Amino acid sequence: MLEKAPIDVQVLNARNAVALIRRRVAETPDRDALVFVDDPEAPDGYEAWTYRRLDEQARRIAGRLQADGLSGERVLLLYPPGLDGPAAFVGCLYAGSIPVLAPLPGRYHHEQTRLRGIIRDAGIGLVLTDRARRDDVAAWLAGQDLGGLRCAATGDDDFACARAWSEPAPEPETVALLQYTSGSTMEPKGVMITHRNLLHNVATSRRSLGIRDDARFGGWGPLYHDMGLLGQVTPALFSGTTCVLMSPATFLKRPHLWLRMIDRFDIQVSSAPDFAYELCTRRITAEQLAGIDLSRWDIAINGSEPVRADVVEAFVEQCGPAGFRPATMTPSFGMAEATVFVTGTGEAEATLLTHRVDGAVKRFVGCGRPAAIEIRIVQPQTVIAVRDGVIGEILLSGQSVSPGYWRSPEATAATFGVRLPGENGRTFLRTGDLGFLRDGELFVTGRIKDLMVIRGRNIYPHDVEHALASGREEFEGLRGAAFTVTQDTGMVHRAEQLVVVHEVRGRHTDARLREITGGLRTQLADEFGLRAEAIVLVRPGAVRRTTSGKAQRSAMRALFLAGELRPVHVDADRKWLTSVRGGTSPVAHPDQLPGGNR
Repeated sequence: MLEKAPIDVQVLNARNAVALIRRRVAETPDRDALVFVDDPEAPDGYEAWTYRRLDEQARRIAGRLQADGLSGERVLLLYPPGLDGPAAFVGCLYAGSIPVLAPLPGRYHHEQTRLRGIIRDAGIGLVLTDRARRDDVAAWLAGQDLGGLRCAATGDDDFACARAWSEPAPEPETVALLQYTSGSTMEPKGVMITHRNLLHNVATSRRSLGIRDDARFGGWGPLYHDMGLLGQVTPALFSGTTCVLMSPATFLKRPHLWLRMIDRFDIQVSSAPDFAYELCTRRITAEQLAGIDLSRWDIAINGSEPVRADVVEAFVEQCGPAGFRPATMTPSFGMAEATVFVTGTGEAEATLLTHRVDGAVKRFVGCGRPAAIEIRIVQPQTVIAVRDGVIGEILLSGQSVSPGYWRSPEATAATFGVRLPGENGRTFLRTGDLGFLRDGELFVTGRIKDLMVIRGRNIYPHDVEHALASGREEFEGLRGAAFTVTQDTGMVHRAEQLVVVHEVRGRHTDARLREITGGLRTQLADEFGLRAEAIVLVRPGAVRRTTSGKAQRSAMRALFLAGELRPVHVDADRKWLTSVRGGTSPVAHPDQLPGGNR
């Protein structure tokens, strides 16, 4: 019997995810399993489901899926923020179906293109949504040439077949879900997450971070992102505690409500990308923070993108008066291909380290030491291990690492099948991330495919983007993308030229737009010793983002070169603009560009 064992041991020793959740239902049927918060400042601004209610809804869904022959088939979940989405996810697990979570069809062409790609790649057998969105989703599907794919609403009375439900008994290596990558550097791929992956990752994160057995989880991360689903929902359900959810839109509009939710609903573990902590430091006022108690917040996971030292320090300083402790800030490294969690700092204050990179001294934040997963740092081209403190590609091996990409053996072999000398045949996952180890702790520096090499220097685009956005009212809360394009110089080498695209708020005169781009050029020269061949200002929302809010730099480069940007202002030489793609200007309507263009 496991009743006396710690939660992480219970999770690790479970047969599969279904058996573990069913055990939690039996142990504490009347405990809140899921809470969705509309407004944490309103007395009645939330809805809660007990484990009993979640189990009943999941069995209704599972019975119907089994009756329709969808056990083992992929089921697409398209839900708005709320409790229906998590219930459908558990219902798919109960049915032995494979859930695939994705955002609802957006208004932008690239969002719909990505969703069509997921549907075709996964071979979806059914689409599930809620009643309010069913007609819209069904209409969108009907216009996409997807073979008459059926859409159903889990809230409908006829989508209920609990009596026909039979509890499945999947093996540990059975695929539990497909987690599609965010597509920040390439087309999204379906990462196969097995029951063993799920159980091992939750147990490992609990042990590594020192999470209490009764800790409550919560946050605003969307369910279709691994930080939302695998970083907060599954750890809570596997542990038999409560997960409190909030809409991402609510956070983005009023960031202080995230902190208010943590206080009101007694949340100990909450996670968010680095940009969210920065947004809090910029947007939350002292008046909004007054009356919020963050002393019970034990673990503030900061991950999904490079963690910046100045953001860590600013958030700790800002929230210290509210009881936030420096050791609560938990820089972390993870990725969908490793289920989600790889390393985290645990019960210690984050390590801030100065490190010389390409002749410049930079500050990096430690992401903790690996536990139950092997990390190697290698030279990316040769895959030869580098010494301690040297930057290279991060490789991973362990039970949290996925077996590969769905129906993509070549990509699986290239990414998950790396073998290193002296490792006894063990295979490693190529993360595509750069970093180094110092005294056993991992420091992440950036992504290989985003790295810019300009005149022999390695420049990380997120450093440039962060610096240019800081302190500019017109850029507040908006996104930029820095990337390079190749220019044929007529010599042996082909030069990489810097391009910066940034969203700008408000309407401005040509003179003011020239002042903004001139300021950016001065800052690039002073802080980085760089010259941008083009600075393109665009409307808010024009910079493509991943599901976690990161800039899709490769997509922005493609739009720039294809002439598909619709700029507010361009600061660039016209001849250079046409030379980078053989005589066609890489921005729309070059003859109608604002007067400030050179």
